Amino acid sequence: MITKLVKVALRDILANKMRSFLTVLGILIGISSVTMMVSIGGSAEEYINQSITSKLGKNLVMIQPGKQSSGGGVSISFSAVLSNFTDIEYGAVKNLVPEYIDYVSRRLNTTALINYAGNEEVALLFVVDPEYFRIVDIQLQSGRYFRIGSDNAKEVIIGQGLARKLFKMQEAVGKRITINARDFVVVGVVEDVGQAAFGGNVLEAYFDTRTYRDSFNKPATVNAVVIGAKETVPIDVLKKQLDRNLRTAHNLLPKEDADFSITTQADIIETSATILGTVTLFITVISAISLLVGGIGIMNIMLVSVKERVKEIGLRKAIGATNQDIQTQILIESVLFSLIGGALGIVLGVASALVIEQLGGLPLFISTNAVITSLGVSSFVGIVFGLYPAIQAGRLSPIEALRSN
Repeated sequence: MITKLVKVALRDILANKMRSFLTVLGILIGISSVTMMVSIGGSAEEYINQSITSKLGKNLVMIQPGKQSSGGGVSISFSAVLSNFTDIEYGAVKNLVPEYIDYVSRRLNTTALINYAGNEEVALLFVVDPEYFRIVDIQLQSGRYFRIGSDNAKEVIIGQGLARKLFKMQEAVGKRITINARDFVVVGVVEDVGQAAFGGNVLEAYFDTRTYRDSFNKPATVNAVVIGAKETVPIDVLKKQLDRNLRTAHNLLPKEDADFSITTQADIIETSATILGTVTLFITVISAISLLVGGIGIMNIMLVSVKERVKEIGLRKAIGATNQDIQTQILIESVLFSLIGGALGIVLGVASALVIEQLGGLPLFISTNAVITSLGVSSFVGIVFGLYPAIQAGRLSPIEALRSN
């Protein structure tokens, strides 16, 4: 019985292809948006988590100017960014080596004009201590890192993107380059770590903190202090000790708000998840509105369909069809409209996610639960918005239906 009703419903849907396509369009757009965002969101979250875990390590802790928000994220004021830190904070943290910390490094982000044989490029410059490369997993492509305990004078490490720009196919290590009108020797080439955060065209270079300050007569300021915690020390214990030391260094009372933030790997992952969740929620709301519009469209078309088939319904009732039979047929047709829209939406959503993720270089993540949920939502929309037309069709009197024009 159900199989026959499905065949009849499909015949009626295919009888007017353009009207049927316009009917399912709202459902198609809504489901495709949800599927695409779930796929991209899942891929982005997985990629970010893996990148943070592999590059930063679970023991990374970062201290920056600006107070910490109640949610665990970082709220950095404009004035805090301008003032930065000094070596006072670095000293307060370094006192915890080796009891709580394996390695600690200062970090200053700035830009520099780099020249080699007339080829000039602007690069993002990371001014760090040699220990930085023990904390953050930055893969060495050739050459070496800065030596711990050495002054590393006139040495620079560059990213592979900058190496390609400056030297083309030549070996970069050992070459002398000009940075802000001063000469330095390239001692190492490393992978580019800023690509995901800043875009595909970011060029990177690394300076030793002492070399940078001595070469350019720069003040002792840093953007952050980066810490590699001991694996045996719980992060919460370390955060409390860091807070105590920094408050003492800043002459802050216990009840005063901190003018610094202590961020762990878990905080970074949480912040990323919150941002992705907000974007996904926004798209989901828009998709829900699209589904609502699509559902109303299905209801209107089904009401028109009932009007067009009044005589057919009357005839079926006259030869024994019950109200339930008529209502079931209308509901099946409504659900089929939704399921067709949902299926096409899933295909379009996955295809769109594939294109976007290929362009962005992200691994594809398709949630089976999301696909099943999308089909379930489609069926639900079809049932809800098909109920009223089905009830109207079931209430038709066979005599009045057969008399109607």
